Amino acid sequence: MKEIYAGSVEALDRALAETRRYALAPSPRKSFLEWAMDEKNVKLSIETTARPGKFKPFVYQRGIMDAFSDPSIRIVSVVKPTQVGYTALLELYAGYMMEHDPSSIIFYMPTDDDVRRFHDDHFMPMVKNVPPLREIMRWDGEWNIRRTERGSRITFLSAFNVKNFQSHRARCAMIDEISSDAYDPSGKTKEDKISAAMERTGSYPNRKNILGGTPSVKGRCRIWSWYERGDQRQFFVPDPGTGEMVTMEFGDRSTPHGLKWKDRDAETVVYRFPSGVEVTEREFDRDILPQGDWIATAEGEPGHASFRFNALISDMPGADWPNLVRKWLSARDQIRENPGPMKAFYNHVLGMPFEDFEAKKGLTGC
Repeated sequence: MKEIYAGSVEALDRALAETRRYALAPSPRKSFLEWAMDEKNVKLSIETTARPGKFKPFVYQRGIMDAFSDPSIRIVSVVKPTQVGYTALLELYAGYMMEHDPSSIIFYMPTDDDVRRFHDDHFMPMVKNVPPLREIMRWDGEWNIRRTERGSRITFLSAFNVKNFQSHRARCAMIDEISSDAYDPSGKTKEDKISAAMERTGSYPNRKNILGGTPSVKGRCRIWSWYERGDQRQFFVPDPGTGEMVTMEFGDRSTPHGLKWKDRDAETVVYRFPSGVEVTEREFDRDILPQGDWIATAEGEPGHASFRFNALISDMPGADWPNLVRKWLSARDQIRENPGPMKAFYNHVLGMPFEDFEAKKGLTGC
């Protein structure tokens, strides 16, 4: 009994010492955005991106990056479509915290395979291409616990195993794809895994919890619920006809604005703003997108910045407007027999939960 008590006291002393060290540590010299844009720090690899070389954030990435390193924000939740570069932000932020803002991190993904794939295909190439981090990285121990000579640590864990939400402690919890079934309550306690993950950071005054995910089915979408708890930031751009700030919507035949094209020719696509002004994708990327900004649309919980956006504003090659139109046409053609492609379109392109009644309505498109 004395040995158990002594071990508990020793563990408590270590935890308190670690907490004091982080609490009294000086503020980082650079923000996450400044650090990532410093060519001496970050050069993206062709292994992980179609845009290798110096990191140049998309306009919409900047606001999310600022929230990541804002000390007044404790929770960041992001409802994301695919093809928007969100994974790059996660790997770079992990690098920033380990090299520039020494921290302990827990990184959760749904399954063991997901965790190992992120580690091998994203985190390790990032380490290789960030010289200051590569120089201080230690290579001893298990693959899923990476440490640096400065005391930083990142632990990669899967959400599927309920034991991974116990015992661990860190200043930052990065919890990805939280709408996955792997985060459903399991085990004898049936504890909410998201809350359990966030409790791992509870002893740190400068804690950070980052929740992200592609939405799923309406009413059962965990990341959407977290978005609604925050200040609900959306990305607004100026309508070239009026100057009014508006969000980009895919639209359909019943809406006067949105993507518009002739017949089934996706290459003719333009965006029609509420004012009636139409622009090509090239004109939008060059003249309008750079003027965009994130605007909070709700009060939300204190210290909780939440974001949602769709693929229309993405600069990624796979999210060009003609390709999005082709995905829409294919999904619409199949919706009566197979609503799966339409669900994927809602989740992966629109960044919105899918509502089953759409299959009954038979959407008509633009």
